[in-house]
Amino acid sequence: MRGRFGLILLAVSLVVLSVWPPFQKGIWEVVRGVIGEGASVSDPFSPSVVEAAPDGEFFYVAQNHPGASDSNAGTRDAPWLTIQHAAGVMQAGDTVFVAAGSYEERVRISNSGELDSPITFRAQDQVSVRGFNIQDQSYIRIIGFEITHQGSDARYAGIYMIRANGIEILDNYFHHTYSLGIWMHHAGESHGAVIRGNRMDFIGSVEGYEAGEIAILIRGDNNTVEYNDISHVGDFLNVWGERNIVRNNYFHDNYLSDFPQCPLPEGHHIDGLQNWSDERILLTRTLMENNLIVDSTVPNAHTVLIRDIDNTGSSEFLFRNNVDVRNGSYSFGVEQFENGRVVHNTYVDALYAQSPKAYYSVSFLDYSTDGSVINNIFYNTVRDSGRVYYVDPESESGFYGNYNLAYNPGCDSACAWLDPIRSETHGILNQPPQFVNYAGDDFHLQLSSPAVDSAGALTTAVSSGSGTRIPVQDSGFFVDGWGRGLGDRIRVGVNEPVRITSIDYDTDLITVDRSISWNSGDGVNYAYVGSNPDRGAYEAGTEDEFHVQITSPSDGGSVSGRVQIQLDVQNPDAVRYVKLLVDDIPVATSFESPFSIEWDTRGWPSRAYTIEARAYARYAGTTLWRSDQSTMTVLPDQTYPEGDVNKDGEVNSADVQACIGHILGRQEWGEAADVNEDGQVNILDVQRIVVIMNNSS
Repeated sequence: MRGRFGLILLAVSLVVLSVWPPFQKGIWEVVRGVIGEGASVSDPFSPSVVEAAPDGEFFYVAQNHPGASDSNAGTRDAPWLTIQHAAGVMQAGDTVFVAAGSYEERVRISNSGELDSPITFRAQDQVSVRGFNIQDQSYIRIIGFEITHQGSDARYAGIYMIRANGIEILDNYFHHTYSLGIWMHHAGESHGAVIRGNRMDFIGSVEGYEAGEIAILIRGDNNTVEYNDISHVGDFLNVWGERNIVRNNYFHDNYLSDFPQCPLPEGHHIDGLQNWSDERILLTRTLMENNLIVDSTVPNAHTVLIRDIDNTGSSEFLFRNNVDVRNGSYSFGVEQFENGRVVHNTYVDALYAQSPKAYYSVSFLDYSTDGSVINNIFYNTVRDSGRVYYVDPESESGFYGNYNLAYNPGCDSACAWLDPIRSETHGILNQPPQFVNYAGDDFHLQLSSPAVDSAGALTTAVSSGSGTRIPVQDSGFFVDGWGRGLGDRIRVGVNEPVRITSIDYDTDLITVDRSISWNSGDGVNYAYVGSNPDRGAYEAGTEDEFHVQITSPSDGGSVSGRVQIQLDVQNPDAVRYVKLLVDDIPVATSFESPFSIEWDTRGWPSRAYTIEARAYARYAGTTLWRSDQSTMTVLPDQTYPEGDVNKDGEVNSADVQACIGHILGRQEWGEAADVNEDGQVNILDVQRIVVIMNNSS
């Protein structure tokens, strides 16, 4: 029994510890000693990012409501009739919920949101619309719409953007559009878009014009295309700009029969990512990772095709950890493009539409210097006596190819090979990679695979040293997050993994999150299990299956103020991040285990909401995310007792924990943590909470 004496002991101990240097470590033991070993004291709190949540007005559009009118106030009981009216009046921070219906509208956005106060268009149930035009407006979110031109005389793209920055296009379904699905037009670059969770098929295919079109065209910098399911298109992506990320998408199923009115007699040239010369905007520092590309079987399908034939200066493309299966033609080709890096990918049945297959499926042509082909698996990608990859004489300067595995089941151990694959000092030839289930498209490795623990270093340290700043030969294999998440986890020499926090690409200097020591020549790789990295896209022994569950607050409960959403994530290493969505609107992101996300309910109308925790996959696969949902009712803001830091209506040990977390910078509780109202949050506030607990015991 821990009564008055224990609480007084805690108060005295905290005051004494406040002047003791090891306080920040020892305080957790003191707290546990008083409130009990079985109590929940999370240390550390999970790093998370609070996204832009609604801080303006909530409006409603419902064309099927008997009283709907654009002259209404736009409330739930008196909704507007059209989405366009909402687009014309909403200001930064406003959200409109659009009720089910077929809206024969092409919505033109009139106003901009702000970085922390976007304008949000949220479809509820099935809402069909003809699309959106966003020109010279920024910070707009479009969530959950069906965007189609089927049954109309439309002649435009699904979403059309000119000089539109910070646009979020989330969880929509694009299909049977007349033109492109999403088009950032060349009349003005668009930057910082997030295109996530959309399904897209039969783009550029309407009755009378089944020609096929590009799903997404990116023209601008710092755009992210992730977790989209795209099929039956003329091209998956065309990309221009700097530091664009294309990751964890599922590109699949493209056939000649999809578009009978394609103007090309040989059918579409379907590319996973395509770029060609443009003096107005280059392609530089692009990341394409963890994508699954399957069954683009047309004769002229290419996974990556970059042709800077006008030599405008495009460079730096990192293609890593992708799985490319049954691609009709060449898998990766660059022309007059420097620093194309092809590492840790798994290629299966390339040149699928060719018989016999060509001699190579990866190429560096016309002064595409300083390229790399390292640690890949090539299974049945070329004919017997093939090269696998080809580097023409003009592109040989600075090229490095090594540690690749090539196997052709048609000739098995009797296959002959040509340079450069034949001359790799650490290449593996004529040994099957031992996939877990080739027939079932499971290209993980069995533990007995020759690809396991046999990959080589991507780059090396250029000098010995210690600390957090590591000079390397080539930093272009790595990413520090580019402001959109965590940096790569890497291993330097024999050290345990560290996290990259920044990269200076000009000086090839990598900064990591903790101090280590290294020797000159130490290898630098992505984090791995085992004695060495594995070749191909997957590390053997790692489990891709993952699940997420909301554990607190309980389903059906009531909440108010700032609420901590506790999550249980099984196999967190297979998760890139977890997002919290409230009625499908993203409000916060947690990047590392233990996953815990705060939802600030202040400003949300008092009613029931669907809360979803969505865990996004780290590795390439058909499962892009998994989620768990619960229902929570937001109560009106209320007055809380003094010392109730976490606003649960009680003053107890959880408030001590919350206040300490605030002091250590691991949790943010705002003014509620300043219990004694002296303008500071410190040990005196913890002492005050203990006194309040003591007086009430």
